[in-house]
Amino acid sequence: MDNNPLDMIDPQPKVTSKLIALTKNRLGKLERKQITLLEFDKEMAYLAILPEYGFDELHYFAPPTAPQAVKDFYAMSISRRKLAPKDFWERPEVWQYFETKQLIATRNKIIYNWLAELKERLKDDFISCDKVKKRMYEFVDN
Repeated sequence: MDNNPLDMIDPQPKVTSKLIALTKNRLGKLERKQITLLEFDKEMAYLAILPEYGFDELHYFAPPTAPQAVKDFYAMSISRRKLAPKDFWERPEVWQYFETKQLIATRNKIIYNWLAELKERLKDDFISCDKVKKRMYEFVDN
């Protein structure tokens, strides 16, 4: 696995000085009771669905392609798999594949759950909610 698929994943959200200022402004309004917590959540959800604040990065990542050793392993019967030597699991291409597969699955689950949260916060706005739903379909289809 020369190209690690995890290199494509940016674990850091897009945090800009503008986003920080907007967030501080909303927190100030919340603190002064100019907006409710529900309104704050909704306003932050609107920011979260803007491309400039990372919405475009919230998409499904396909699992890595299994190396030949793993394909051969899955082609064996279950009774033969149980007899796989310990060194099979120590091969870099094998453990890297399973590690990457798990990390991508976890990332996809976290993003799907965040999208579900955004959808709930924006449920009264058909257009914004639909935008989030369409992104969620990427995860359901895979």
